[in-house]
Amino acid sequence: MLKSFLSFIAFILAGLQGVAAQSYVISGIEKTDKDQMQYEVLGKVDGRYWIYKNNQGISTIAQYNDQMQLVKQNDLTFLPSQVQQIEFVKRADQLFAFYQFQNNKTVYAALATLNIDGQLNGEPIILDTAQNIRPGSRVKIFNLIESDDHQKILMFSVNTSNPASIKIKTHSYNGGFEEIADATISINSKNKKSTLSDFALDNKGNLFCLRNTTQDSAAPAVSLIYLSEGGREVI
Repeated sequence: MLKSFLSFIAFILAGLQGVAAQSYVISGIEKTDKDQMQYEVLGKVDGRYWIYKNNQGISTIAQYNDQMQLVKQNDLTFLPSQVQQIEFVKRADQLFAFYQFQNNKTVYAALATLNIDGQLNGEPIILDTAQNIRPGSRVKIFNLIESDDHQKILMFSVNTSNPASIKIKTHSYNGGFEEIADATISINSKNKKSTLSDFALDNKGNLFCLRNTTQDSAAPAVSLIYLSEGGREVI
């Protein structure tokens, strides 16, 4: 989740308080950090703290050592100028950047891999697309969730244009973002209006979510839906 420039300052101050009884060195705010900057602390990759920054549309990965001194900083120049969403999946020696962008009426879900230097490894790949999306809507189409053991990743989209028959499209990956399976599932709810929420992925790659159903002349109902990895079983 992206945070503001002011909370970035608070993050550094909190770090100072946490090491008040120890010696430390800190480089301070970088010249490129603007008031409108948003950031996300990604954690440690190859022994360094990685922070994603967005300064007025310019995306950057900054790497800091244990003393919070800036070691290197790379702009993510491969990103389109109008990125609608960006999320990161961290591993010990690399970082996956999952992002969405729109061109005309098509929304693209793309994946880029960054090496330990924060530089692009290979070329970004398109994972999926969604058609007939109103330009400028900036709606989030694709969702990404990860299992607790980090060995399973699921990308999914939910089509609710027909509330009586919700369609879920899924792509299952292993922990290295290699695709295992894909599926399209319809959840029928005849004469009822349903929405899905609270998605979760277990360590076997099975998807769980809640179906919230509004019924005419009846109280709303909530039920649990189970989708096995690859969509082979729906309960």
